[in-house]
This record gives sequence, structure tokens and C-alpha cells, in this order.
Amino acid sequence: RNRGPGLDQLIARWYALLDRGIEEEVGNTLATPATGSVATPDAKLAGPIGYELVNQGGVDITVLGRKDISPETRIAGTAEYLSNYVYRLVFDDNYSQAISSQVASEIVLTHNRNGYIPSVWLDRFETFANTTRGNEVKILRLPSLRYDVLNRPLGGSPFYWTFGSSLSYLNRSEPLFHSRNVVRSDVYPHLSMPVEAGGWSIVPEVAFRDTFYTISQTPNLSTTHEIPTISHEALNRSDLEAQIDIR
Repeated sequence: RNRGPGLDQLIARWYALLDRGIEEEVGNTLATPATGSVATPDAKLAGPIGYELVNQGGVDITVLGRKDISPETRIAGTAEYLSNYVYRLVFDDNYSQAISSQVASEIVLTHNRNGYIPSVWLDRFETFANTTRGNEVKILRLPSLRYDVLNRPLGGSPFYWTFGSSLSYLNRSEPLFHSRNVVRSDVYPHLSMPVEAGGWSIVPEVAFRDTFYTISQTPNLSTTHEIPTISHEALNRSDLEAQIDIR
């Protein structure tokens, strides 16, 4: 652990376990009964019987930190590396962590000046379906550029405006499906008009959102698993939103 001036800090944790292995039977699996027949308890296929040592050890490394470069600029984030999911399931002492199938890392460089906030994000998200190696989903945003503006008056009018936008380079991989080199852009402006009367605060708001992807996917409904296929046709979606907050 390291504590610097102000809010600067760095915390790193490294856990590792060298496992001698647990014995698992190999070469003698349960037989699948024929159609219409009754399954015999513990029916086994003929073949060699043996055992192998299955290593359930692994490494889990987490890093959490923040560094203020200036009063308006900082870099902060958290990163984790997990060598294999079965290590967490078997040996983690924390129950909520042991049942979590997700590993997430995110590092952000932010500059905040008078409510105008440009930022750069690097993040990696991984989630495991089970303990089989390779049976997981990975989503990468390397990088994602954001530009946000907090609520500001619109000239001398009673209106306020806010703005959110991003430009991202994405990759996603999972069993039997991979989408690489995807560019996503998003713009999200808001317009509101706060009103106060008789102790009540009323804020109606409208917003427009437009999101664009350089590629898309085509659903495949002809198979059991419905694995989509990549389409190089661009995809654009937009909507108009409205809401009101009354307190």
C-alpha cells in the first residue's frame, strides 16, 4: 500500500496458490441410455479406469489507485488479473467474491474544468460461464474517448443544457462468436427547465440520443444456440426521450 499527498494512493494485492491437485476419475464415463430404455444407476462405459490430478491453483492480482496530476486532472482506476475461474470458486475466502463470475478492469484519465469533462477510458470486462477454459466472454474498450458537460444555463433563458458523448474502439469475444475492430459513437444532449413554486420543485427534461456502430450482427434462428453472424452493414439507432422530476 502507498499513500501520497492529498488523495493519491496505490493498493496492490497478489494472491497465489500452488495446488498439488485433486484426483478425478478419467476414462470411465456414465453411459447414455438408448432411446426408450431405462437408465441403470451408475452405468459405465467400458474402458480403462484411472485418475488424474487436476490443478485448481491459480493467481489473482488486483491493483487500485489514484493520482492527482493537477487540481483539475487525475488518473484513477482498478485492474484485476485472474488466471482461471476454478481457483476463485474453490479457494476464495470471501463468499461474495467466490460466487462472482466477473473480472473487470478500468483506468480513466479525467480533466474537469468548470463542468467540461474530457476523459480517456481503458477497460476490459470478462465473465465466465463455467470452469471450462475458454468458455467466457471478453469485452474490450481500448480506448474510449468521452466528452461530457454538466448542467449549464442556456444563455439568459430559463433553460439548462447538458451533454454526453463518446467514441469507442470495441472488441468482443465469446465461444463461437467474435466481433473485432468495432467503432461506436454516441451523442446524448439534454435540455431542461427547472421551476420552483409553492415549495415544489418541477424539472421537465427532453433529450435526444444517437448511437452509431460501424458493424452489426445478423441473428441466426435456424440453430439451437442461435449464434449470430457478423454483418459489415453499419447500424444506427436514435430516440427522443422526455421525463419530469417532481419533488
